[in-house]
Amino acid sequence: MQSLKTDTMPGVRRWSPALAGAIIAAALCGPPGPTGEAPDDLMLLTLAPPALEPVGGAPAAGLRIALGDARGGEPTLLSGGFWEARSPSPSFDGRHFLFQGRQRRSDDPSIWERRMNGSGKRHITDGNGHPDHPAYLPDGRIVYSDRPQGDGERELDVRALFSCAADGSDTRRLTFGWHLDTRPEVLPDGRVRFQRRPLGADALDEPRFMTIRPDGTGIAPWAGEPCGCDHPVPDQLTAGELGGDVLRADPAAPRERPPILTSVVQEEKENGTLLCLNVYESRLPEVAMLPAGAIRQVRVAAVGPPASVSGGMSEWPAAVGMTDGEPFVALAPVHADGSFMVEVPADTPLRIDLIDEREQVLAALTSGLWVRPNENRGCIGCHENPEIAPGNRLPLAVSVTSGAARDGAVAVQDDDAAAASAAGGSGAR
Repeated sequence: MQSLKTDTMPGVRRWSPALAGAIIAAALCGPPGPTGEAPDDLMLLTLAPPALEPVGGAPAAGLRIALGDARGGEPTLLSGGFWEARSPSPSFDGRHFLFQGRQRRSDDPSIWERRMNGSGKRHITDGNGHPDHPAYLPDGRIVYSDRPQGDGERELDVRALFSCAADGSDTRRLTFGWHLDTRPEVLPDGRVRFQRRPLGADALDEPRFMTIRPDGTGIAPWAGEPCGCDHPVPDQLTAGELGGDVLRADPAAPRERPPILTSVVQEEKENGTLLCLNVYESRLPEVAMLPAGAIRQVRVAAVGPPASVSGGMSEWPAAVGMTDGEPFVALAPVHADGSFMVEVPADTPLRIDLIDEREQVLAALTSGLWVRPNENRGCIGCHENPEIAPGNRLPLAVSVTSGAARDGAVAVQDDDAAAASAAGGSGAR
């Protein structure tokens, strides 16, 4: 397999056989890309551990990363010097890749960066002790999955998405709630797609795909076709003399940098806004069949961890204490057109109850919907059909001053917040 060059040859002025060979090779293979970029046929391979050592021998190493050619040939090991390396993700220019690595078996995992030819190494972050699946964001930041440090989250092994600057500083949490959010990858449109599992889910259950913007806003279920980040392993790729199976193959070639999405997040703010256009737009029969006016209020409360995680997230407390020790609970009227609007604390998993005139709960979203600071999150309905579009009208929750006293006027966004919450494992009762 052709080796990758990372150094240019400035000042070369004389003819030599080596230089002649390089010119001939360039003529046969086409013009080379920028120095250090990987050709289109090269793939970043995640290899299974090699065969176990004989009894009494040294412990076998963990996963490894190699560079392979989709047309076949012997792959080149890129993770030398690491006891284990996994989750490689190439840079947009094809010069570097990120990965999770442990230099020694006793090390905690960290995020590292290396050149595409395997030379050099740069430590990025230890995260909260369990970072994994790093990926480059279009603005130069890095997104990855890690375990949060919040109360109860460590004990339940919750995983969330985080981002940091290229040097590992300025860490920001992007997803919230009691889930396992893993494997972020950047879509061509600049959003981040990731996998979500409920706590206690069977490892063999298919995860749900979700998308967010790089600032953690606009969470929604992924409903698209397989994208550029879905890559089957070509049949020609093998581990060769390195041993083990090829578990995953990711193109190492340069690709177009996605657009940088603007952000409404203002970290100094403490709240955000929830706006629903019509609670009766729902796929839940017990909600869709209700006559107009049956739902009088919505109750929004901060929600803590599930009381039980065996078999999924099915038992939830109604509310938990906030930083001041008091549980957050807010009531908002549901107007004649089915709309409501309420201001809520940011970065807090929330439960939403639909309440009738007898103060009975008709249905509930319990999985931990959230808003980012200064985010105005809008939805069409409660568990609505994701294929419908909102009507061209101003909801009463915005136009009626008495109904918006807590919130003020906000712009309607098309973020499908309720459907996103449902994808996280919400329930109805």
